Amino acid sequence: MPGIETGTGQLQPMLMAIGRHMLRSALAAQAVGLHRIIVAEAERRPEFARLANAEGRQPAIRALAAALGRHASELRVRDLERAAEQFMSLVIDSSLRAAALGLGSDAIGIESRVRAAVDLFLNGAAARKRG
Repeated sequence: MPGIETGTGQLQPMLMAIGRHMLRSALAAQAVGLHRIIVAEAERRPEFARLANAEGRQPAIRALAAALGRHASELRVRDLERAAEQFMSLVIDSSLRAAALGLGSDAIGIESRVRAAVDLFLNGAAARKRG
């Protein structure tokens, strides 16, 4: 993910940085507008939806899976692409849906949404500590 340090450091701060970046990008006015168009036209022109998925979401999932892979020893999940997709859903989907309906998010909302998504993800995906 360009502009985000994903190779070093701890998992939780990395996910926070990635989550902030993803959510801010997804909630940018142009991105929300494009999302509305794609959803509105998906039934009539399914190639638009396939292109948006292939050129937008899937590369982001692969990049996030690679970042998760650098922390694989801290995770109990093995399908890192599925974990990346689930993380993206936790971070983006409900906020993007609200934004598409005209119900925006402020900076405090973004931070709290990302923190909640990271906490939920890590509590579900973190390796169990041996006691």
